[in-house]
Amino acid sequence: MWRQLKQGCFVMEGAVNIGYITDGKTGVLIDAGLDKQAANKVLRTLQQEGLPLQALICTHAHADHYGGALSIVNKTHARVYAPSFEAMILEHPYLEPLYLFHGAEPPASYRVKFLEGPAVKVDEHLHVGETDLAGLQLAILPTPGHSTHQVSVAYNGVLYASDAYFGREALEKHGVPYIVNAKQTKETLHMLLETAYEGAIPGHGPFEEEYHKTIQMNLQRHEEVEEALLQLAKEPITFDELVATVCETFRVSMKAPTNWSLYRTAVSAYISPLVDDGVLELYVENYRLWVQQRP
Repeated sequence: MWRQLKQGCFVMEGAVNIGYITDGKTGVLIDAGLDKQAANKVLRTLQQEGLPLQALICTHAHADHYGGALSIVNKTHARVYAPSFEAMILEHPYLEPLYLFHGAEPPASYRVKFLEGPAVKVDEHLHVGETDLAGLQLAILPTPGHSTHQVSVAYNGVLYASDAYFGREALEKHGVPYIVNAKQTKETLHMLLETAYEGAIPGHGPFEEEYHKTIQMNLQRHEEVEEALLQLAKEPITFDELVATVCETFRVSMKAPTNWSLYRTAVSAYISPLVDDGVLELYVENYRLWVQQRP
C-alpha cells in the first residue's frame, strides 16, 4: 500500500523504498525495487487505487533500485529516465559484477539479482535542475557519491533522496556505508544540509521531517571511517589488511565473497580521494599493494 507523505507524494516502504508522485493525471515512479515481485506489488497497488503511471525514474544503477524496472516497462510501457552514466549500466547490467570482480570475468556467484538486474532500455537521460517530466514539474538534484552519477528527486516539498543518505537503522546495520567516492558523498551531504524541504525519504529508511539530523549522522559516520583509516595508515599497511581492519573496526558482517567485494569498494572510496589529495600514497612492495600516509 502507498503511504501518502503529502499531496501528490507517496512511498511504498520496504527494504528498498519506491517513490511515486502524481498530479492526478500523470504518475511517475521513483525507482523500481529489487525484482519482478516488487514491481508486481507496485503495479497491483497502482491499479487497485486507480493511479496513473507514465514514467519511471531510475536514480542510479544499483540492482536493488532498478531490478523491477523491466517488469514495469513490459506491463505499462512507461518511459524510463536515468542519468546518462547510470543508463549505461541499466542497459548493460553485467558491468556491475564485472567491476566488483576487478574487471575480470566474474564467477556465477556474482551474477545474482542483488548485483545484476535485468537490462532495461533508458528512453531519456536526466539532466539536473527544474524539469518537466511527463507533464510533472519536479527537480532533479545531483547527489553523487554512493553511485557515480546518482540523482535525487524533489516534488511538492518532498525530497526523494534515494541513497544520497541512509536511514539510521540502515547506517548502523552496514557499519561502513556503500559508496564509490567519499569526497563526493560528503559534498552531497553538505549540500543536502542546506536544503529546506518539508521532509525527505532515503532509499533505505523512514520519511522524516527532521531529515537534517539523519544526514548529520551520515556525515559523522563517514568522518569516523576516514579517521580510522588514516590512523591505520600512519604506518605502512597492505591494502587488503586496511580493508579488513576498517571493516572489523565497524563490525561489518561479511559472510560471502560478494560482501567482501562490496566493502572493499566502500573502503576504497575513502582511499582514492585521499591519494589524489596527497594525504595517502600507494606503492607496491613484495608483490603487495601498500597504503601509507605521506610525511
